Amino acid sequence: MKVIIIGAGSTAATVAEILKQNRVFETVGYIDERPGEKVIDTLKVIGDDSIIEELYSKGIHNAIVAISDNKIRERIYLRLKNIGFNFINAIHSTAIISPSVTIGEGVIIEAGVNLLGNTSIGNNVIIAAGSIIGRNSIINHNVFIGPGVVAAGENVIKKNAFISCGVSITNHIIIGKNIKVKVGASVDSNIEDLPLN
Repeated sequence: MKVIIIGAGSTAATVAEILKQNRVFETVGYIDERPGEKVIDTLKVIGDDSIIEELYSKGIHNAIVAISDNKIRERIYLRLKNIGFNFINAIHSTAIISPSVTIGEGVIIEAGVNLLGNTSIGNNVIIAAGSIIGRNSIINHNVFIGPGVVAAGENVIKKNAFISCGVSITNHIIIGKNIKVKVGASVDSNIEDLPLN
């Protein structure tokens, strides 16, 4: 199954590694806003986003957006969705995922992630290496969770929230839309929504 990776940074390289392990997908290459003769771990940047429609017309209908910036990732995801692309998930083989977890589309789950029971993961979400999400949690669409985040159970992380690396979140916490939680922060009270700029 042929797939394109949108982005050409460290997240995209991680996704390429995951897909290579999977062996179900044939990664055609990276799409990047700075195209050129660029090769990342033997995989080429094949062009910028101006060629996306052409690729779709040639029968490449699967994609994943591997960009950590929530605004950019959402914009590209919606554009590809409108074209008709299917979104695959890239889930590392070492991730521990309870059978009762539900996962949307276009989701990236990196090495060592642990998702406990009855957790819900929305669309276009990135959960970076080593993060732990406790039971009965809800991670809404287009959330980024950085490496080493520990979130206790019964939490809600709303759309477009960005949780930086090393953050700890106690149980029964709601983190609002568009919020950015700083590196290493400890969150023990609710955070209200932030208007999108």
